Amino acid sequence: MRTVLLLVAGLLAVVIGIMPWQTTAAQQPRTVTVALYADAISLDPENTNDNLTYSIEREVYDGLVGISPDLKFVPELATSWDVSPDARVYTFHLRRGVTFQDGTPFNAQAVKINFDRARDPANKLIRRNLYENIASIDVVDDWTVRFALAKPFGAMMYNFSHAASRVVSPAAIAKGEQ
Repeated sequence: MRTVLLLVAGLLAVVIGIMPWQTTAAQQPRTVTVALYADAISLDPENTNDNLTYSIEREVYDGLVGISPDLKFVPELATSWDVSPDARVYTFHLRRGVTFQDGTPFNAQAVKINFDRARDPANKLIRRNLYENIASIDVVDDWTVRFALAKPFGAMMYNFSHAASRVVSPAAIAKGEQ
């Protein structure tokens, strides 16, 4: 029986092309083409309001937190967070050693720039409503950022995990390339 199983496994390996002498060929770069029903409207998470574009942006950018399939908050760019008992202060402790696609370092100032831009009415961004309750954003240190809300809002973590809360390079924002 063991011999038969080994023979079948070997035959399958030949059929699907995963023989040991082919590993270098399998490691060579390949092109993957994905067909979508439409084009992305933008690559600016704070100025997007359609699911197709969000699905692309989720592959390009990370947020402070995400949501697991069982609806629990999970770390992304934040490694941990604290919420005050009155749900008015949200403090995020950030992942170190992260850089944006353009080489700009990720830090608390980058988070502040993104959320200040998103909540500024002058920018007229589509998803500004997610951040209207933020009264202030403070850079505590390079790896800690604190959001103070105008009024308690226990569901604010859902806003931070929203696809619109992805963090873009501050250098790209400055160039208008988000």
